[in-house]
Amino acid sequence: LDNPAGFALFYLLTTSFPFAAHQKRGAEFVWDCWERGKGPILEFSRGFGKSIFARCLMAYQIGLYPERSNMVIRQSSVPAQKSAERIAGIITDSPSWQMFFPYIESKQNEWSGQVGYSIVDKRVNPAEWATIEAARTSPSLTKFGFGQSAAIGSRVTGLMLSDDIHDATNSNSPPLLASLIEHYQDQLQPTLQPGAREIIIGTTWGFDDLLQVLPAT
Repeated sequence: LDNPAGFALFYLLTTSFPFAAHQKRGAEFVWDCWERGKGPILEFSRGFGKSIFARCLMAYQIGLYPERSNMVIRQSSVPAQKSAERIAGIITDSPSWQMFFPYIESKQNEWSGQVGYSIVDKRVNPAEWATIEAARTSPSLTKFGFGQSAAIGSRVTGLMLSDDIHDATNSNSPPLLASLIEHYQDQLQPTLQPGAREIIIGTTWGFDDLLQVLPAT
């Protein structure tokens, strides 16, 4: 299931739409990068379905690896909250989730934007699952706006998704742009634990934004 074909089926059943050609290529590129231990960068133009692709991808990874901790980074806290809520909605409300992961449920009292979103794998006995959670230290899914200091204390063992972290303000100011790139490399990437995955998805704002600079570093 941990492959582009499995994700394509999950996406189809979740959204009722098959991949567009660019999404199919994107999924194949994502897994190719992960297999080589790299973090893929996907550049989608506005209106090309990048956000729904990203949300489904995060939900799918959570289902495949329920013991891991994951993080969503957006340009600010408001879109980060919305992304997390929609990912959580796939897990609690989508029939596709029940088809793929019927044994994984949301955890009562630990399922909100305030405390993070945690899941329970019903295949694992409660005592063992409590040990897994204690070792993980972070919820199954957390979300942060770019620059929020609390993100630095997270430990990502699953997937870190950075979705549309550029905007007109931080892209058109050379000092802010340099600060954004430095923050990503020096503060966010170190939250990734051994074996964790990373993906950046967004629309490029210029030749020197993160989507262009990071592949050269």
